[in-house]
Amino acid sequence: MRTDFSRKHQPEFRLLPAEDEGIQLGYLVAVFFFFSVLSLITALKFSEPVETLYNGAVSFRPQPVAEEVEPLEAGEEYAANNYALIGPFTIDRRGQVVKVEMSIAQPALNTWCFVEAELLDEEQDYLLSFGQELWHETGRDDEGFWDETEKSSEMKLTIPQSGKYYFNIRTQGNFRPDHIFVTVTMPYASSIPHTLFGILTLVIGAVLQKIRRMSKSS
Repeated sequence: MRTDFSRKHQPEFRLLPAEDEGIQLGYLVAVFFFFSVLSLITALKFSEPVETLYNGAVSFRPQPVAEEVEPLEAGEEYAANNYALIGPFTIDRRGQVVKVEMSIAQPALNTWCFVEAELLDEEQDYLLSFGQELWHETGRDDEGFWDETEKSSEMKLTIPQSGKYYFNIRTQGNFRPDHIFVTVTMPYASSIPHTLFGILTLVIGAVLQKIRRMSKSS
């Protein structure tokens, strides 16, 4: 008696029931949510400072006579000029992430000040800069009275080469703060990749969860 081997051992294919598909999709949602939470926790740990390079308040120093000051712009009382120099501080590792925080006391009503930090090398040559406008405004609209203030700035930057560096603080606006509080720290590593991955997996997990709910209700 001859046996049809190919037919006997041919695998059987079948469609999964809807409830099995829902269970598998639920597992997939849980996996994406798990990696999202794990990535965001890792990003938080990486952003913790491991060393403080500077922490203190700086005040305005008089400008050297030879320094060229930029002309006033509309709405300004103080043109963009140097405020204080911080450093030098030493970076021992290539690609080191540095976090710079700058803040001022509560600005006076309807005033603004642009605070900028310039990264300088050991010879105090300009490398890059970043900054933010700090202000305090009030007003009234259809929803009533409002009062808004921005008095702090935060930036992370990667320094490609080891060496000695400075931060030159510059200001401009219609007022000059008495003091600028500056904190320069070195986090363990950059948290940006883990943060982006955590957000991406969170969004994918939320989309899959919505698809799962729609398939269960249909």
